[in-house]
Amino acid sequence: MLSGDIGNDDTVDANGVTVSYTDVVGSTARLFTLFPTVPLLADTVLDGLVLTGSQMAFQCESISPASECSPTLRNLLFSGMWEAPSPFSPGMEVHRG
Repeated sequence: MLSGDIGNDDTVDANGVTVSYTDVVGSTARLFTLFPTVPLLADTVLDGLVLTGSQMAFQCESISPASECSPTLRNLLFSGMWEAPSPFSPGMEVHRG
């Protein structure tokens, strides 16, 4: 499990998971993983993680519109993710130059 609960003050369940964005309290990590180089192809795999209590899980950045960002994400559970100012987190965000 990866938790973005920096202040260790979120309301969590018995497994330490922030269940809802309304349970996020205090300081929170902006994101877990930043992929600063692309191309990032399907052979890059993230599998079997619980991601909780953060603003965003993954972010791909690219300076070229032709660069690819398409990692394989499987068996992931996003829980209690929070995106300011909206409670609807993108989970993964792709920026292209």
